[in-house]
Amino acid sequence: MATTTFGTISGATAQAEADAGKRPFLARFFDRLVSAREAEARRQIERIDPFYARLLDAPDHVREAWIKSGRWHEQG
Repeated sequence: MATTTFGTISGATAQAEADAGKRPFLARFFDRLVSAREAEARRQIERIDPFYARLLDAPDHVREAWIKSGRWHEQG
Protein backbone atom coordinates (compact mmCIF):
# COMPACT_ATOMS: atom_id res chain seq x y z
CA MET A 1 0.00 0.00 0.00
CA ALA A 2 1.40 3.35 -0.99
CA THR A 3 1.73 6.00 1.68
CA THR A 4 1.76 9.71 1.02
CA THR A 5 2.28 12.75 3.22
CA PHE A 6 -1.45 12.70 3.90
CA GLY A 7 -1.77 8.98 4.66
CA THR A 8 -2.56 5.97 2.55
CA ILE A 9 -3.94 6.23 -0.95
CA SER A 10 -6.90 4.05 -0.05
CA GLY A 11 -7.65 6.32 2.91
CA ALA A 12 -7.47 9.37 0.68
CA THR A 13 -9.72 7.64 -1.84
CA ALA A 14 -12.32 6.83 0.81
CA GLN A 15 -12.22 10.39 2.13
CA ALA A 16 -12.58 11.87 -1.36
CA GLU A 17 -15.56 9.64 -2.09
CA ALA A 18 -17.15 10.60 1.23
CA ASP A 19 -16.66 14.31 0.48
CA ALA A 20 -17.90 14.05 -3.11
CA GLY A 21 -21.43 15.11 -2.23
CA LYS A 22 -20.23 18.08 -0.19
CA ARG A 23 -17.58 19.25 -2.65
CA PRO A 24 -18.52 18.81 -6.32
CA PHE A 25 -15.16 20.17 -7.49
CA LEU A 26 -13.35 17.52 -5.47
CA ALA A 27 -15.55 14.79 -6.94
CA ARG A 28 -14.84 15.94 -10.52
CA PHE A 29 -11.10 16.22 -9.81
CA PHE A 30 -11.03 12.75 -8.25
CA ASP A 31 -12.88 11.22 -11.23
CA ARG A 32 -10.46 12.80 -13.70
CA LEU A 33 -7.45 11.65 -11.68
CA VAL A 34 -8.68 8.05 -11.54
CA SER A 35 -9.52 8.07 -15.26
CA ALA A 36 -6.06 9.36 -16.15
CA ARG A 37 -4.35 6.71 -14.03
CA GLU A 38 -6.50 3.94 -15.50
CA ALA A 39 -5.76 5.12 -19.04
CA GLU A 40 -2.01 5.19 -18.38
CA ALA A 41 -2.11 1.72 -16.80
CA ARG A 42 -4.03 0.39 -19.81
CA ARG A 43 -1.46 1.86 -22.24
CA GLN A 44 1.37 0.21 -20.32
CA ILE A 45 -0.42 -3.15 -20.29
CA GLU A 46 -1.15 -2.93 -24.03
CA ARG A 47 2.54 -2.30 -24.68
CA ILE A 48 3.70 -5.19 -22.51
CA ASP A 49 1.11 -7.90 -23.18
CA PRO A 50 -1.66 -7.75 -25.81
CA PHE A 51 -3.38 -10.81 -24.27
CA TYR A 52 -4.00 -9.00 -21.00
CA ALA A 53 -5.11 -5.90 -22.88
CA ARG A 54 -7.82 -7.97 -24.61
CA LEU A 55 -8.76 -9.55 -21.30
CA LEU A 56 -9.31 -6.10 -19.79
CA ASP A 57 -11.93 -5.41 -22.45
CA ALA A 58 -13.66 -8.77 -21.97
CA PRO A 59 -16.96 -8.99 -20.09
CA ASP A 60 -16.78 -9.82 -16.39
CA HIS A 61 -18.03 -13.38 -16.83
CA VAL A 62 -15.24 -14.11 -19.34
CA ARG A 63 -12.54 -12.80 -16.98
CA GLU A 64 -13.99 -14.74 -14.05
CA ALA A 65 -14.16 -17.98 -16.07
CA TRP A 66 -10.55 -17.53 -17.19
CA ILE A 67 -9.35 -16.97 -13.62
CA LYS A 68 -11.38 -19.90 -12.26
CA SER A 69 -10.02 -22.20 -14.98
CA GLY A 70 -6.61 -22.04 -13.31
CA ARG A 71 -4.91 -21.27 -16.64
CA TRP A 72 -4.10 -17.65 -15.80
CA HIS A 73 -0.54 -18.58 -14.80
CA GLU A 74 0.13 -20.24 -18.19
CA GLN A 75 0.00 -16.95 -20.11
CA GLY A 76 3.19 -15.09 -20.72
